[in-house]
Amino acid sequence: MYINISTGVPSFITIEYVPRYNSVEEIKSDYWIDILTRLSVAITKVTLGRIRTRYTQSNALWTQDGETMLTEGTTELTNLREFL
Repeated sequence: MYINISTGVPSFITIEYVPRYNSVEEIKSDYWIDILTRLSVAITKVTLGRIRTRYTQSNALWTQDGETMLTEGTTELTNLREFL
C-alpha cells in the first residue's frame, strides 16, 4: 500500500476495507442475507406477476392474481432500493 499526501503528514489515516464478493455463498452477515432474501422474493413476485398476466383464462373457476403479484413485487422492490 502506498499513501501519497500532498500537504503535511497526518498523524492518523483511515483505511476502509470494502470486500468484493464473487459468489453469494461468501456473504455471512445476517443483515445482508436478509436483504438478499427480500430482494429475491420481490424479483420473483415481479416475474411471476408478469407470467400470470400474460395469459388469461375465460372459462376457469378461479382467476389468476398476476396483477396483485406484479404490484406487490414492484412496490417491495422500489421500497428496498430506496432503503439501500
